Amino acid sequence: MDSGYEQYPVVLVSWFGAIMFCNWLTEMRDDGADNVVYKWIDDGVGNGIANDGFWQDEETTEDVTKNGYRLPGSYEWEYAARYRGSDTTNVVTGIINGINFDTMATKWTRGDSPSGAVANSGNVSATGAVAWYWDNCGNPRHLHEVKGKRVNHLGLYDMSGNVWEWCFSKTEHVGTDRIGRSGGWYSPVDVLEVGYSGIGNSTNGSAGAGFRLCRSK
Repeated sequence: MDSGYEQYPVVLVSWFGAIMFCNWLTEMRDDGADNVVYKWIDDGVGNGIANDGFWQDEETTEDVTKNGYRLPGSYEWEYAARYRGSDTTNVVTGIINGINFDTMATKWTRGDSPSGAVANSGNVSATGAVAWYWDNCGNPRHLHEVKGKRVNHLGLYDMSGNVWEWCFSKTEHVGTDRIGRSGGWYSPVDVLEVGYSGIGNSTNGSAGAGFRLCRSK
């Protein structure tokens, strides 16, 4: 890492690069590969299912019995982004898909709002308090240090904006697409909403795409 950028998110990382880093970090921190989460599906003779000697997107399996470092699933990411605890400001209300949010003790951020925001994404002040995005990233627009905006209700910074975050989850598209959440420093405001999910090719990285690690207890 270049000097002076130690407090910035890591970018230009593909989905493959992110899962490989998860495995590497697990091996380094846990002194071995026993807790590694991501595996290459084996056909029994040492090859991937495509028998081509390369680790492809569709050949990646997640071992949920392991508790090493990993990428969150899309719904896990959304849970962390929407959680508000007992705060009733800007929360989901009414009955949706059979769930009565009005009677729930735990409150959840509305889907049209950035993570931790006190109003929907159309409120410039509320969005700017929690996220870096196209409208407030300076001229020229650029990546920002972490923890530059207000923390959300789980103590997580930058859950909306600054960089896209890879999730392990696949999309409905055929091929190597994977889900990304959060939006980035170059994103329009509606992309920062906690109910929004984007897609990206698992082999590509960009200046606005990074990742957030998690670990099961």
